[in-house]
Amino acid sequence: MQNKIVDALRGVAKRHSAANWTNPSRAAQHRHILTRCLEEGQQEYPERFDYPEFDLRAYLGDLSEVKEFIDAEAPERFRSALSSDLARMAARATSLSEGDLAYARAAPTIDGLPDETVLERARALLRVPVEDATDADEGTVSAETIAERMRTALDNYGLQEWTVDINESMAAKASVNGTRKRLRIRQGIVLSERAVDRLIVHEIGGHVLRWANAEIQPEPLAGLSIGTSTLTDEGLALWEETRAGLSDPYMERLYAARAIAVDAAQTQGILDVARLVEPAVGLPAAAEIALRVKRGLRNPNAPGGLTKDWAYLGGLIKIGEVLGTGGETLDILRVTKWSVDHLDLARSLREEGLLTEPRFAADANRLALGQQPLGNRQRLEN
Repeated sequence: MQNKIVDALRGVAKRHSAANWTNPSRAAQHRHILTRCLEEGQQEYPERFDYPEFDLRAYLGDLSEVKEFIDAEAPERFRSALSSDLARMAARATSLSEGDLAYARAAPTIDGLPDETVLERARALLRVPVEDATDADEGTVSAETIAERMRTALDNYGLQEWTVDINESMAAKASVNGTRKRLRIRQGIVLSERAVDRLIVHEIGGHVLRWANAEIQPEPLAGLSIGTSTLTDEGLALWEETRAGLSDPYMERLYAARAIAVDAAQTQGILDVARLVEPAVGLPAAAEIALRVKRGLRNPNAPGGLTKDWAYLGGLIKIGEVLGTGGETLDILRVTKWSVDHLDLARSLREEGLLTEPRFAADANRLALGQQPLGNRQRLEN
């Protein structure tokens, strides 16, 4: 029965592609315009954000059918969490369709806001003086080469069903869609070798392998994102970066700036948010952060926006906290797509044999860290 629930929810995700509804079209162009506005000292962003159209009525109808199925068939211990997730999905779609004011009010209740613990950690990180706020990750490795290296890493794990695409309309450098088994790279990015290794560890060693481990569990619902799981996802991915020795002070400042930007975006427009974090991370990163936290709005000068970006620093803090509960904690989290809030449920399922040890783990050799992709090696040898 749980397999049918997984299929039903993934069917909704595939039919409607709701993840795209908060990604502005022409993201690359907006980054360019936003950077120019900041350089020229403009007070208001001159463009609006456009998004793909979606059929709200059809989407809510599909969610309602799944809700009836869950109420009738889901195991009792999962029912409340699954129902809450459906409610958040419906609230996001409804608020997006109703306009900026509705979305600005709904977004914090859906994805949360950084609390004072996260904000104080962020402020402390940003108080540390730096000689240069420029992103040291900028380098010579193109998006095409990054995609080749990610393809090599996926193949090393036997995950040939996963695809790697290069996409122009992205606010983030990379994204993972486990339902579609798709990894996307933003067209036009150019990174340093170290930054590429970090991206591979984060996206594949963190996100993709968590999907792969979850999907082979005896409990089929392990493969669903249950609860507000972004914080747990990003916390685990950043922990993998740290374990691989790839964290650095600039990236810590970047994650701190994202949390500060999410908080500031609740009352400030896109240009003010960018100016707030620019001294800490530099102009290009500030423009990117401001664009990210204003996703979902059509008028980026208005207050509000997507609040997920606090989950990077917040997730790293949370993972540090749960590690104190025992060394087995991370392995339990690595075999589900659930929020850490459902850790007790995961532990009980493990005791029943319904969750097993992770099969896939981040490994420098299999992730091909520091290595040229096969295609590049062949070109260099010829």
